This record gives sequence, C-alpha cells and structure tokens, in this order.
Amino acid sequence: MSIKDVLFAFDGTIGRRDYWLKGLIVVGVYFLAIQAFTIILFQLPSTLLGISLLLFMLLVIPSYLLGCWALLAVAAKRLQDLEKRGYWCLLALVPVFGQLFLLALGLINSKSREVPTTTL
Repeated sequence: MSIKDVLFAFDGTIGRRDYWLKGLIVVGVYFLAIQAFTIILFQLPSTLLGISLLLFMLLVIPSYLLGCWALLAVAAKRLQDLEKRGYWCLLALVPVFGQLFLLALGLINSKSREVPTTTL
C-alpha cells in the first residue's frame, strides 16, 4: 500500500506500528508546515500585517483540512484492522475525547487472524 493510499484512502487496514508511524508523520508534517507559514508570513513589515494574516489563514485552513483528512483515513484503517466500521473515526473530531480515542486506537492489539492452511 502506497503512502498516498494510507494517508488519503479510507479502505484497507494497518497495524499498530504503521498507525503510530503514519500518524506521527501526519502530525509532524502539519506542525512543520504551520511553523514555516508562521515564520515566513510574520517576517513581513507591520504595514502588511492585515495581508499577512489573510495569507496565513489561506494557507493554514487548507493544510489543517488536509491533515484532518489524513488522520481520519489512518484512524479508519486502524479501526478496520480492529474489525470495527471505519466511520467510527469521526469520533476523533470530538474535542478532548477525540485525542483520547486516537491514542486508544494505537494501544489496542489487533484481532488475531486465522492464517489459512493449505493441504496437498
């Protein structure tokens, strides 16, 4: 499964390790993007403060929505690995509870899967 599929598609499953890695990648990239936008835009002269705030919002809102989409996609895959419906990932949007929910997803063991045996 490609990184694009993991971060933007809602089908498939991922294990605990991949959930933590992909989740940290999403949060890290989002954090770095916000920091870069802040540093670049607030270096403008104070006479352009209104324009810099508008540019900041025009850059932050799309990156926030993209980050939320990616986190929801990763959470949906993890839920499907736990044999739950993917739409439960919408609980992550609830303030405070959502963060605890995402943390719990990373701590719960996957359901054991039977490996099919082949006989000759």
